[in-house]
Amino acid sequence: LDSKCSDGPIAVLPNGRVIRAGTGGVASWIISELETHRFNGEVIGDEVDPEQTSRDDPSEIELSSGSLRSSFIRFIDHPNLTPTVWESLPGNPSTLLCAEHFDLIKYGCVTIDLEHGGKTTSRYLGHGGAVSDFSVSATDPQVFLTACHDGYARLFDVRQPLPVITLDACGADAFCEAIVLAHPDGIPTVFSGTGKHEQIKVWDIRARTPVYELATGNNAVKSLAWDSKRNCLYAATECTYMDRMGYHHDYRPGNIPKQSGESEEEDLHDGDHERCWPIGAWHAEDYFGYTFDAGDHRIYRYAFKEDPDLAVLPTYGDARAGEYDPFW
Repeated sequence: LDSKCSDGPIAVLPNGRVIRAGTGGVASWIISELETHRFNGEVIGDEVDPEQTSRDDPSEIELSSGSLRSSFIRFIDHPNLTPTVWESLPGNPSTLLCAEHFDLIKYGCVTIDLEHGGKTTSRYLGHGGAVSDFSVSATDPQVFLTACHDGYARLFDVRQPLPVITLDACGADAFCEAIVLAHPDGIPTVFSGTGKHEQIKVWDIRARTPVYELATGNNAVKSLAWDSKRNCLYAATECTYMDRMGYHHDYRPGNIPKQSGESEEEDLHDGDHERCWPIGAWHAEDYFGYTFDAGDHRIYRYAFKEDPDLAVLPTYGDARAGEYDPFW
């Protein structure tokens, strides 16, 4: 798809269209009319000249300019709105919750009806920073959840402009990056993820308090997803102590807690060079009971069950103190 002028989030509408956000509106393509590359990799649209790119591997470049958009739906009420995050409402999938980065914020959090010409149907207030994530649940289509860079998660009723519940996910100390609203066994539950605090909190909405903290192996949480059929949480995480070339930095030998059953005379594993720990980690080695550092970007699956297998534990990462990066 040729979406050079629309570089925001993407979505599929129930009327058979795929859309992508841009400034002042969304580009729209009719899925049934889209060309395909077929079996021999035909070029779609104009052919791009690989010499005009900055890449040094032209054989790996897709040379298609892509299918032109079928139409552009303008935001009638907010002509400069540039959504950076959005989510379809479960009861009305053609209406999208939209928000934009903090330095772009002019309209806060709004709902846009794309079936009726891009009109704004509601505006939601109360955020002290940029909205970084939305979450909805088909179990309760009248509410939605927001994660915000002011460190709070907020539950909204779609019929009210102000939040009905505010959760102190990480206060003003860190950004609340990701959020999930779920109903395991019918219980309204919130999962909130943060980067700086390197953990996931599980909230009981009714009590408005966290009931669990989930370890991420010292990784920053970037995105969360709930699998309602299997009662599983998926988390996409990033190791901020690893550069883009895969080299680790700012690690020290780990102070691994003594395992139960060891005698007082046995080594307490202080200064373990095989299991290292980030110098700037938010938690100490013994905080979660089981010592674990990822040392890499990972996608985690957290399974919630009555009889968990306690022997199933994540593999310790291979980060080492004082790794040498030949490029520095």
